[in-house]
Amino acid sequence: MLDFYNKKTTVEKIKRAIHLANKVGILTFGNFIIGAPIEKNRHFEVNREFFKEVPLDFLSIHILHYICPSKLWKDIYKEGFIEENDIVVAADERLSNFSNEDLVKVQDELVRSFYNNPKRIVRLMYKLSRNFGMSFILRLFKSFLGRSIYRTAEKFHDFDIENVQI
Repeated sequence: MLDFYNKKTTVEKIKRAIHLANKVGILTFGNFIIGAPIEKNRHFEVNREFFKEVPLDFLSIHILHYICPSKLWKDIYKEGFIEENDIVVAADERLSNFSNEDLVKVQDELVRSFYNNPKRIVRLMYKLSRNFGMSFILRLFKSFLGRSIYRTAEKFHDFDIENVQI
């Protein structure tokens, strides 16, 4: 898939870079695209295994969009799959081995399986606290879980949310 997107790198180089970044405490963010015309179900499984092997901290998976005037857009235009006025076209059964709905399901499942890893969450919290301090972690909890978690702590542990410095 890296060759299809002309990334000029290898999986081994990417793994090494992620491991080195993790070793020195740098946060890592993986961006993946699904929906290429050569992609099969086995590619999704390879991605899932890759996520298990590397200590990525964040993940974003996007469905391929052909955007005028990119090379990919020009290629599918020349082949007659899209019209000249189709400026942005999402991968679907015309341009991929999967419908757009199938790709959305795969996208959701891959992201869910990535973030449902307790070890990954613990490592991420450690790196965030080390890089940004505990106040950053508290801000994350506040933004993701809302004030209700603080109200619960306030109720049971004499915790005053108004005195928390965020």
